[in-house]
Amino acid sequence: MKKDYKNYTFIEGKYSEDTNSYVSYYKHTATGAQVLLLDNDDENNVFAIGFKTPPKDDAGVAHIVEHSTLSGSRKYHTKEPFMDLIQSSLQTFLNAMTFSDKTIYPISSRNQKDFMNLCDVYLDAVFFPKMYEEKKIFQQEGWHYEFKDNKDLLYNGVVYNEMKGVYSDPDALVAFQASRGLHGETTYGFESGGHPKKIPSLSYEDFLNFHRDHYHPSNSYIYLYGNLDKTEILDRIDQDYLSQFSKKDLPNEIVLSPDLEEDLWLRQDYPTDDLNDGSYYTYAFTMGQATNGRDLLLRALFADLLVNSNEGDLKEALLDQNFCKDVYVDLSTSLPLDVYITAKGAKPDRSKDFYKIIQDCLKDLVIKGFDKKRLLATFNKFEISIREGGGNHKGIIYYINALNTWLYGASPFIGLNFSDALADLRKTIENGEFEKLLEEKVLNAKKLILESKANTDLLKEDQLALARELKEKQDNLTTDEKARILQEAQALLDYQSTPDSPQAKASIPKLTLDDIKPGIRHIPRKLTEEDGAHYLFHPEFTNGLSYLTLSFEAHHLDLDELAYLALLPNLLGKISTQNQSYKDLSTAIYLNSSGILFDPTVYQSKDKYSIRFNIHTGSLGRQVEKILPIMEDILFHTSFKEEKRIYDLLMLEKTSNEAGFLQNGHVIASSRVDSHYSKPAKIRELLGGLDYHFYLKDLLDHWEERKDAFLQSLDKVYKKAFNGQDVIVEFTGEEKVYQDLVPTLKTLTKKFQSYPYVDLNPVLSPSKEAFSLPASVLYISKGYDLNKLDAPYSGSMAVLANLLSTGYLHENIRAKGGAYGAGIRIKSSGLLATYSYRDPQLQETIACYDAMGTYLDQLDLTPDEISQIIIGSMNAFDPLRTPYELGQVDLARFILDQAEEDLSIQKQEALATSLQSLKSYKSLLSQAMDQDQLVVFGSQDMIEENKDLFDQVYSI
Repeated sequence: MKKDYKNYTFIEGKYSEDTNSYVSYYKHTATGAQVLLLDNDDENNVFAIGFKTPPKDDAGVAHIVEHSTLSGSRKYHTKEPFMDLIQSSLQTFLNAMTFSDKTIYPISSRNQKDFMNLCDVYLDAVFFPKMYEEKKIFQQEGWHYEFKDNKDLLYNGVVYNEMKGVYSDPDALVAFQASRGLHGETTYGFESGGHPKKIPSLSYEDFLNFHRDHYHPSNSYIYLYGNLDKTEILDRIDQDYLSQFSKKDLPNEIVLSPDLEEDLWLRQDYPTDDLNDGSYYTYAFTMGQATNGRDLLLRALFADLLVNSNEGDLKEALLDQNFCKDVYVDLSTSLPLDVYITAKGAKPDRSKDFYKIIQDCLKDLVIKGFDKKRLLATFNKFEISIREGGGNHKGIIYYINALNTWLYGASPFIGLNFSDALADLRKTIENGEFEKLLEEKVLNAKKLILESKANTDLLKEDQLALARELKEKQDNLTTDEKARILQEAQALLDYQSTPDSPQAKASIPKLTLDDIKPGIRHIPRKLTEEDGAHYLFHPEFTNGLSYLTLSFEAHHLDLDELAYLALLPNLLGKISTQNQSYKDLSTAIYLNSSGILFDPTVYQSKDKYSIRFNIHTGSLGRQVEKILPIMEDILFHTSFKEEKRIYDLLMLEKTSNEAGFLQNGHVIASSRVDSHYSKPAKIRELLGGLDYHFYLKDLLDHWEERKDAFLQSLDKVYKKAFNGQDVIVEFTGEEKVYQDLVPTLKTLTKKFQSYPYVDLNPVLSPSKEAFSLPASVLYISKGYDLNKLDAPYSGSMAVLANLLSTGYLHENIRAKGGAYGAGIRIKSSGLLATYSYRDPQLQETIACYDAMGTYLDQLDLTPDEISQIIIGSMNAFDPLRTPYELGQVDLARFILDQAEEDLSIQKQEALATSLQSLKSYKSLLSQAMDQDQLVVFGSQDMIEENKDLFDQVYSI
């Protein structure tokens, strides 16, 4: 219902079934700041503030301002209040994000006091940042000059190094050139994150002017979500912040490019070390504007139909003609609804063939129409994914959805409410008019056709050009200029190295240990057993969705067989069975579920591990009953005779893995280092790490000579993959649906043959490894198994990890070293691993890891400081989870024989952490680092320069 808030003018209000919220839209009377409130019963309250921040060049000013605002403010005087909050709050989300035309600052917390603290720190940061008084913030977060070893001039800075990492990825280069080609030098043709070649052109003055012009209440979009009474927080926002400003007329700075009058053909090069990587081809067009709610959904539906699914018409058309190795689609987050369809790993100079294949496929679909059942199946999957509503962070997703229309002057209700648009699309499908939309929005649109051609010289040319640029600058420096650079670099290092004063620390709002709820969230479980199978039912509210998992013991397979098992998820449900084609199978799956996911998983605690082959599915209510016969067909009747289909699917998996290397390098490196000293981790590598990637790559490189033997072996493993020994069924959803499903589940579980346990003994290879690829940055990990050092896991290790990640490692590797991120994780299984992300340094980072023990030896914290670090570690024991995730967590506890009481004990251990207990880990960390288990992933040049550090160097 409508509520009146002092100094806010009510615009509109209505109940939204799609967000399960009463939505109210206001404007701040004095400044025009726009405010959107979503009232509901969610205890995870969300605040966000955003600003329209369209770029005017590629210097990345919006991105650098986003980083810099969180580095101290009028009321909060530490160098990095953001990291202080990460370290010491109960936040469930705390971040900031730069999009192509907006910057947003969202937070969430389940604790009301914490929520109010977080809101105030963020509001003070965006409106009154310290960066006006402290240029060093710009130098640290953006860019600055420094001399390497007091000799060679170079650029450094967090955003500069981050974007060097981004643009090491060919996919990112292709995306940038495609958007530049489609939009030219207008808002959406520029790189809002900053291009590394252009970031050093940004001056401190232009940086400050951008903040002045854009971070004003009249340009703000404020959002509150959850069960919190909004009166207090709105009063605080008004009195402490908005009322400090006067209304300001702001021009709409979004500059749109003119529509293409004819198709545009372009070509560029991208850097690689292997010409066999082939060309990228991009087919780009605009489908209208985001202010049209139906078109916003239609674009995503077209992406699923044409490309995202393995049966996507355009994907199949390109793969069937052996045009490329992979096809993917990117969708813009902007006013123009851009679509970028990209074929990867193709032969060069075939732009016209690429265009013809796509146009012919689209024309055929317009004339003959989509298969009606498959169209409805894709629509069903699409609707389920939308209704799941963003998972844990749905409140933040709703904000972003609202901004899809709100930012451009349309109603935020259009972006929030999707049911009417879905109903309109369903009606269009049922009336047989869907193909008209395809013709109008896709086929008849004017396109950009871009070829991005492999060039093995380009990376080296870019490096030489940068070296020449810096050398020329250095040669032209006067003595005074050089002295100033040295002085500023030293001043920045001193600034980074100087601890925050007690007065500055006292300015950060704090919780106390009394604010921590005892214990952990109870997950209700109803357990039954019959004929050796276990049935776990979790009665969680799922908004009408049913989640089902079948979990099979996989310890009956040897290591060679596990390598085949790892490949099955790429094929099962995606190739034909003896009863239906893969297209009919896909249609049946998605008519009745969100999909069927096969997942080989290694569960691990300090005392045991278990290899399981899990099958997951989700359906709307009772549709789960219809998915079981389909699942049974896949489990018992899959045929491995479609050689080309199998090859194409495995190639898609390989290229997808490679595309994720530079996004997930820290995970790849830390998982790999675990495999040096842990048998379960070594098996995990075989099922999904670098060992898996190398196995798959080698298979595809020798496909013709190996395919027959491979397919025979794969079929044998498939026929014994679903072990009837110790089957576990997990269901999360409504009890009535579950009880009606149980008889069918029991009949199914009795059909699987049982196999004896096989004792696995994977060979561990302790070493120092490097994995090189064309990139400008590194991902570095060292680690060890603490159980081998007679150090059983304690909850206080979560506090230790928080202290090191948000303090010592962040300060030395990110703030001083210029990496995008760094940290340490200590699992309850005892596996410890450090990691760095988009790191421009190697030996300095390793030295930082090795000195963690020395840091602890010198550690001196007050009881209050220790309490704050303890509080910041609490989410490790009871994180925010969706109903589906709660079911999966309890499944893992059941498999590993873990009781909730054990986790409660670990939480109590964390709460009892003292300075003495933290310092006691000095020797343990030093011993762990002394094992010299090292994995470095990334830059070829940096690895080559330091090759003597490694026992083995591999090229990815």
